[in-house]
Amino acid sequence: MPENFWDARHPHRLRTWLRVHMPRPISDFFPKATDCTTSGGWHRWYNQDELHSACYHCKVIIEGQLWRQQPSQPGVQA
Repeated sequence: MPENFWDARHPHRLRTWLRVHMPRPISDFFPKATDCTTSGGWHRWYNQDELHSACYHCKVIIEGQLWRQQPSQPGVQA
């Protein structure tokens, strides 16, 4: 996740920040959410394997290169 990026209104922002910045044994206590959209959030995509997009905040993985598009915003589905 980009160091300077902070989804200020995202419900899982703190959990994501902790996973990225804490040592591995501690970060395991802050697992990804199941799906951002069910908790009022939105997806922030990254390149999983050139064929699939995965969300930084949750476990959703979708076929396609969504990370190349503009970031999702609240209320906007990819």
